Amino acid sequence: MLLLLFSSALAAPATLGDRVAAALLAGDCASARALAEKQAEVLPHDPVAAKLLGDAHRCASDAYLAIRSYEHARELGSADPNLQRLIDSQQKAVGHLAVTLSGADLAVGAPVLRVLQGTAVLPGAAPAYPTYTWPALPLGVALQLEVGGPGIAPRVEPLGPFTADEARALALPVVQQALAVLVVPAWTARDVRVELVQGAVRTPLAPGDNGVPAGPGVVAITGPYGELGLPVTLVSGARAPVAVDENVPGLLSLVGLPAGATVTLSGPAAPPAPLVVPAAVGTLDRASGVRVAPAQPLTGLHGGAYGVQVTHPVLGAVDLQVDVIGGEITTRAVDPATFPRSADLRAAYITFEQARRREARVPALTAVAAGGAVLGLGGVALGAILYEGAVSRLADERAAYALAGEDGDVAAMRTAYEGIATERRAAVLPLVALAGGGALTVGFGATGVLSFAKHRHDHPVPVWDPALAVLPAPVVPPAAAPPVAPVAPPPAAPPAPALP
Repeated sequence: MLLLLFSSALAAPATLGDRVAAALLAGDCASARALAEKQAEVLPHDPVAAKLLGDAHRCASDAYLAIRSYEHARELGSADPNLQRLIDSQQKAVGHLAVTLSGADLAVGAPVLRVLQGTAVLPGAAPAYPTYTWPALPLGVALQLEVGGPGIAPRVEPLGPFTADEARALALPVVQQALAVLVVPAWTARDVRVELVQGAVRTPLAPGDNGVPAGPGVVAITGPYGELGLPVTLVSGARAPVAVDENVPGLLSLVGLPAGATVTLSGPAAPPAPLVVPAAVGTLDRASGVRVAPAQPLTGLHGGAYGVQVTHPVLGAVDLQVDVIGGEITTRAVDPATFPRSADLRAAYITFEQARRREARVPALTAVAAGGAVLGLGGVALGAILYEGAVSRLADERAAYALAGEDGDVAAMRTAYEGIATERRAAVLPLVALAGGGALTVGFGATGVLSFAKHRHDHPVPVWDPALAVLPAPVVPPAAAPPVAPVAPPPAAPPAPALP
């Protein structure tokens, strides 16, 4: 049995490629395709794996994917002389499309055509105006043809499902739009993308002259720290320069903001909406009573000087000046102690902490009382046990002396017994005192627990919330009284005329 298993293991295919070939030889096309897809995923740059995937698709009668895989194997440098023959053998099981355009101005730029299956772009032949070809399209699915490009009004043509070996030819006129030229210099910043946004159309811009439709738009410069939009109005036939390196978006990181604050920026291309920091985030700074939020990043900022106003419902407002550098991270710390009412909030927090510590002592005292109650209960039990033992031993000795007195000196025995009884009573009295003290301690502990429960019901443990802190009213200096204009004395009455 072991020899049979060992020989079977030696005979099993050792690699994915061998297993694909074995599945193809057995006619198991589904397994061959699954294994070939896994091999192509593991070896994405192996032309042999790409060719085997084409063979698996051809076995499964998927001519379109077979052609795609064979062409990919050729792109990867496959030296298999049968690749072209295999591609040609599948051409009768796919659709073919040829589109001829007219009316495009090649001085501005060649049109751009795409065939889409859903959101996937299907490959076609290299564009050659005026005719564009797709030698292999899938069968039985709805497709779309998109036409656009510099200065061309975008249009979408629905393509019905293709049948096997169907060759479809379309002739489409294009509508040339009034054009302007966007001049984009070669930028030096890395990971930056420049596009022209006109409505829902985004046109990539390359360094140099870019022919684009005239009209309003936004030049979107996207970098690692967001996107910055530069509004432009493009005039037909005019050239409009675009500065890229000067407008790469930067990032401003504000550190130390109090939770619940609102941040408003003013400056070049400042965001219109303020940043609202959630009130329930961050950690409590026990030195100031302020809940400090994590660093808050503001992306997509134009480089330049900004005014930053931080407003907090309890602490008041502070104004800062920050210089943001385009394409970089600028960090600015906000000190909670600089807010107008930080001292009032700190005083309120100290008062809160004192009250909280007082409340924290109540559970400690209650724990002592409960512990005393437990010890007292133990004392009661121990005293009861010892008392019972002492009484039992005393009864035993009394019986023994009573029996001994029948044969001996009764008076001597009675005297000895009374002495022993006196000693036993003296030993039992501390045990009775211990049991009584334990009972009193149990009552004390139970009273303490009940008192704590009532106190906690009437005075729950306070939770610090700066928004609920009772602060003194802010001191507003009285307004200066307006100056009083001096009152001019009334004019003197003219002298009365003399009587004749």
